[in-house]
Amino acid sequence: MMNELKKSARLMGLMDTLIPTKQGLFMNKNAIVMGDYKVEDIFTESRNNPVLKELVGLSTWLAKRGESNIGMSNQDMLKVYIPSYQKCLALIQQQRKEFARPEELTFYTKCHLKNTRALDICLAYEKATSKSIQWFSMQRGTGGQALPLSQRLRLPSFTDGTSALGLREE
Repeated sequence: MMNELKKSARLMGLMDTLIPTKQGLFMNKNAIVMGDYKVEDIFTESRNNPVLKELVGLSTWLAKRGESNIGMSNQDMLKVYIPSYQKCLALIQQQRKEFARPEELTFYTKCHLKNTRALDICLAYEKATSKSIQWFSMQRGTGGQALPLSQRLRLPSFTDGTSALGLREE
């Protein structure tokens, strides 16, 4: 269960590193997502995960649309990007709920979850990812201008500590 929670957190980190463009999701395969996990490592680790399949499908669709003679505005790109990311977040939340059923956890597992704060971190990442999706929703009104990606909400890194996630130290 702990490994699955960590995979979910890494998938949200991957979602955070991908940059939406009209030509597909831009990714740097050597970009570090979390710890020593790079984008390429996450693709290898989670190759059959439905979240990753959704992201690849989104990128492929955007790339095919970008290659066509029909232009795409930022609003059109975001109309596809936002629901896809919402679906990814819902899949991650569903997976977390399947792995972390309180009624099935042993006392040892509950203590381990509390001490590692893995579940708290996943929940905080889910909240931050949701806020990031909301930020992109607000960008639908940018008209033909470029998206101000430098202002987008980003997930805090593990090195920022739990306070960056909105979690109090215990």
